[in-house]
Amino acid sequence: MMEAQARVRTCEGCGVTLQDRDVYSLKEKTFCHDCYLGAEQLGPYGDQYVECPHCGTILHKYTIVCFNCHNAIREVGKIQAESKNVGMRILIYIIALFVLVVLAVALGPMGIARGGSTARAVVLGILGPLVAALGGFRVSFPNLFIRRRYLGSLWGGIVGWILVSLGLLFVALLPFG
Repeated sequence: MMEAQARVRTCEGCGVTLQDRDVYSLKEKTFCHDCYLGAEQLGPYGDQYVECPHCGTILHKYTIVCFNCHNAIREVGKIQAESKNVGMRILIYIIALFVLVVLAVALGPMGIARGGSTARAVVLGILGPLVAALGGFRVSFPNLFIRRRYLGSLWGGIVGWILVSLGLLFVALLPFG
């Protein structure tokens, strides 16, 4: 008799007496089938579902596109991707900078040997690759400067090309003492 009374359970939602096979539990509470599923028959987590505004299909609230009508339910943040071949541009930029430094080191003594000033060779040998590197960075990676008022404009690009040309000119003037 004690065992039979222990198995008698009541629904905590509506108070109906439940058989063992009719018990639905959630967070250590017992419910009948109707109370467990709720009025919309979505279960205890029914607040996590929304209706598609286009076709009325019930979807999880984090769904982006309806699987029934294929329309967007909500918009996800805008994604901006860097343009293609960024790795290749970085590699070319580093190689070009290395070549400019090697040229400056190789051409500087030629200018000194022709009777040029050591100070002039050092200044041009340092400024040439440095100025070309600054301009080359702006020319190679323009997307980094989009939000900068001046550097992101057309004039910023022109200044970048002028700096590259000026740096190459400094390096080219090294052997001419």
